[in-house]
Amino acid sequence: MLQKARFHIFNVCRFYVGKRLCHNKPVRDPLFRRIYDSVLTNVLGRQENAFDSTLLRSCYKADQLEPQKWILIYHDFDASRIGFIGSLSFATVIIGLCVATADYLIHGEFTLNTAKVLKDDAEELGIFIIIPITLMIIVVGLLLKLHFMRIFRIYQNLQNSDAYAFVYPGFFQSNRMHMVSRSEIASKPLLYEDVTKVNVIQSGNISIKNRSMIINLEAFRAQPYRSYMLQERNELPDDFDSFTDSTASEVRRRKSSKLPPKIPPPPMF
Repeated sequence: MLQKARFHIFNVCRFYVGKRLCHNKPVRDPLFRRIYDSVLTNVLGRQENAFDSTLLRSCYKADQLEPQKWILIYHDFDASRIGFIGSLSFATVIIGLCVATADYLIHGEFTLNTAKVLKDDAEELGIFIIIPITLMIIVVGLLLKLHFMRIFRIYQNLQNSDAYAFVYPGFFQSNRMHMVSRSEIASKPLLYEDVTKVNVIQSGNISIKNRSMIINLEAFRAQPYRSYMLQERNELPDDFDSFTDSTASEVRRRKSSKLPPKIPPPPMF
C-alpha cells in the first residue's frame, strides 16, 4: 500500500513538472546558428533550389514565421544574395572610413597605405576629382533604389489565403517584414517587362499599398500562386489544400504530444 502511494505521488510530481516545462519560452538559437541560417538563406545555393527543404527551414527561422501557419510562395534568391553581399560591402566601407579617420586623428596624417594612395590620387586629379565622385554617387544611388524596390520573399497565410507577408530590404536593419492583404496588391503594365529595363527600375512592376516594388516572375513557387496573388485568378492553387491538410495534421500531432500523461487514481486505503 505504501509503495502504491509513493508511485502516485511520483506521477503527480512528474505531471506538474512537465506542465511547468511545457510553458517555458523556447530557447533562442545560438548566435553562430543564426548567422549560419542567414548565410544559408541569402548566400549559399541557387535560384533553382530556392524551395529546398533545408533552405526553407532557414528562411522560416530568419523571418521568424511558423511553417504551420505560412507557406513560402516567392523566394528571389538572387536578390537576397545581392542584398546580403551589398550590406556586407557597405559595412566594410564604413569600417574602413572609421579606421582611416582614427588613423588621421591619432597621427595627424594618413599612415595606412590604402589611405595614402587614395590621398595621392585625389591630389593628382585636383578639381577633376569631382567627376568620379559624381559618377560614383549616381551609380550608388541607382543601385540603392533598385535594391530597396526588390522583394526577397513572400509568404501566404494558410488560414487566410488573402493575407501575405512580404520580406524586403531595410535600411538600418537587414530585412523588414510587412503584412499585406491581397486587395492591397496590384500589378502594373510593366509586370511582364524585363526587370533590367530602365522604365521598370524607375516605376517598378507591382504596387503594394501604393508603394512601387519589383518582383521576379520566375521566383514564385508556381505560376498559380503568382496569378492568385495578383488577382489574375480567383481559384487557389491545386496544391494549396495539401499544405493546409499537412499543417492541420502536424498541429494535431503536436497537440497530442503535449497532452499530459494520465495520472493513475490514488490508492484506496
